[in-house]
Amino acid sequence: MSKLLGEKAIDTEIRKHPGLPRQDPYEAARIAVIIMASGGKFAFGMPSQMNGDLYEQPSNHLIALGKWYKKRKEIFTEASPMQYKGKKVPGVKVNDKSIGVIGSIFKEDNILHLIYRYSVKKKDLLVEFSHKKWESIDQILLVPDEKELNIVKLEKKSELTIPKESLDRIDNILRIKMKQ
Repeated sequence: MSKLLGEKAIDTEIRKHPGLPRQDPYEAARIAVIIMASGGKFAFGMPSQMNGDLYEQPSNHLIALGKWYKKRKEIFTEASPMQYKGKKVPGVKVNDKSIGVIGSIFKEDNILHLIYRYSVKKKDLLVEFSHKKWESIDQILLVPDEKELNIVKLEKKSELTIPKESLDRIDNILRIKMKQ
């Protein structure tokens, strides 16, 4: 099995296999994230050959996903789903319609998972917050690096931009700290 080093190596490992069974190699990972961000559990199956050996390609994908997940594990295992009516987190709007938003609570912070539904468009993401729930935002961090994002407060909403070079192909996780 190949050794992987960081996010770029994970991306390279996943992309270098042209005969993927899925058109989007990140699709299975995104499905897992949607389930886990909503409070569920997810298990991957791993095909083996008749002699018991594992196929290298799916093995490498699972190893890559494991490395990605390891840095974010606590956000999934220790969070609980945010309670809201309907399919959308109230007052959160993203400038890319291919992104779904799932909310959860982690410790005393709000977590937003910004998940691509299909192919990733590498452009800056603008996220707007325009609901009473979001009036007291103090700080927003991009997980797993805990990089603080700049919040622009406007009259009736707040906005932040996630630069395209900071975007994750699987799940862009925002950790939102509120003023006490």
